[in-house]
Amino acid sequence: QAMEAALQGAVFDEQAIRAAKQAVIEDFQPIDDARASAAYRQNVAANLLQRFWLEISRPDVETQVIDHVSG
Repeated sequence: QAMEAALQGAVFDEQAIRAAKQAVIEDFQPIDDARASAAYRQNVAANLLQRFWLEISRPDVETQVIDHVSG
């Protein structure tokens, strides 16, 4: 609810994303286990929001691995 409140009625810009990323910490209370810490999971959730904003506002910024060559 905090993230929704941070974005509702706001201009969808970098400042709104910063506020929404902070709100993720209030809204998202993940478990802490052997696979990942709760803090890591919160960070990933916030980064997904940042990535979404980058993908729609900055098409020149690559956010996906399209081609991978190993060796």
